[in-house]
Amino acid sequence: MEASRLSSVSIEGIQKKLQEEGFKLTLQRQATVEILLEHLNELLTAEEIYMYVKQK
Repeated sequence: MEASRLSSVSIEGIQKKLQEEGFKLTLQRQATVEILLEHLNELLTAEEIYMYVKQK
């Protein structure tokens, strides 16, 4: 994904996309999205994402 597109990523935009696809932004999904947005420049493993979400 281009850097310019990454900078425009937001919780609201992701929530809108999830709704368009028939999904809800649950607390767990929101926490996961927040972690991913906080660590855009890092490659996180599933285990690391899980640990960050668990700490929230």
